[in-house]
Amino acid sequence: MPERIAVVGIGNILMGDDGVGVAVIEALRRETLPDSVELYDAGTALPDVLAVIGSADRTIFVDSCRSGGEPGSVIRSLLGPEDWRSEPLGDSLHDIGVAHAVQMHCLAGGNLGEIVVIGIEPLDVAPREGLSPALAARVPAVIEIVRRELSADDRTDGGRLVQPTPSEKRRGERE
Repeated sequence: MPERIAVVGIGNILMGDDGVGVAVIEALRRETLPDSVELYDAGTALPDVLAVIGSADRTIFVDSCRSGGEPGSVIRSLLGPEDWRSEPLGDSLHDIGVAHAVQMHCLAGGNLGEIVVIGIEPLDVAPREGLSPALAARVPAVIEIVRRELSADDRTDGGRLVQPTPSEKRRGERE
């Protein structure tokens, strides 16, 4: 039986670049993916979507994430129980942060298997619809990173930072 993989886009589409996770899910819906992959647009209601997922062998979250990199930088990290049990409460544009939503889900009996977070550094999180040109230009690269995560043979180790290429920066600045 193939493993069940949930890919979850998180973000508020009314807050500019915070909606990048949702934009990636929308773009992935136009791609051909393995039958074992399920796509979820969590928006700002992550706990509700986790209840629908229930259990998965692997879960990939895609969300905007301030990590101190250049806008459009992508970081991949694993989220394990040691992370979500100790993370302090903090600010989130969502109902609650990813780590706390995962903790509540697991305490309620859910199992998300291996958890990978793909975080994209935002440029502009402010009240407006749509991504900044800089982040819109990075969506194809994020899709490729998610595709690599879906392939057990080509997954990367945690903490990898992927910066925008010079041509992606120029495209984002022109648009």
